[in-house]
Amino acid sequence: MAGVSLLVLGWRLGAQAFGFDIRSVVHIEEDLSVHRLPRPRRGVAGITYYQDSVIPVLDLPVLLLNESEHKWPPGAVYLLVECARQQYACRVDAILRVFTVPSDHLMLWEVPPDHPAVPFVRALWPREQEMLWLTDIRRIARHVQAPLSTPAHAPRSVRQGV
Repeated sequence: MAGVSLLVLGWRLGAQAFGFDIRSVVHIEEDLSVHRLPRPRRGVAGITYYQDSVIPVLDLPVLLLNESEHKWPPGAVYLLVECARQQYACRVDAILRVFTVPSDHLMLWEVPPDHPAVPFVRALWPREQEMLWLTDIRRIARHVQAPLSTPAHAPRSVRQGV
């Protein structure tokens, strides 16, 4: 469709530029307390508590870069994103900015590139000297969905659903 643009919040993970549709981004947090889960599903780093809700923390380096150990730089932040009334926290190395991406500038592929992020990416956007991988939170959410139990050390209001 000519004339249609998408607002994308760009962010960096390692040397790669990614982005989420801005409509899925709820908030940006400088720091969150992440509680590890025993035997978490691949792609889940743990859970956090935000505004009296239990929120899964996604392990984007595992999902998008196939990195089991990621070196977080100073200034790494958490994006709180929402999909189907469920919020997720995603730690990223840095926020780039909000981009206006014309839909006719997005690239799709017939033969996907050999990259671990491919199952979670809607399209690529060639910008300046690099590609921005337009990441689809719905695809990530489907991949990591699993019942999350509320640990005993959660605040009482979270454990009781207050």
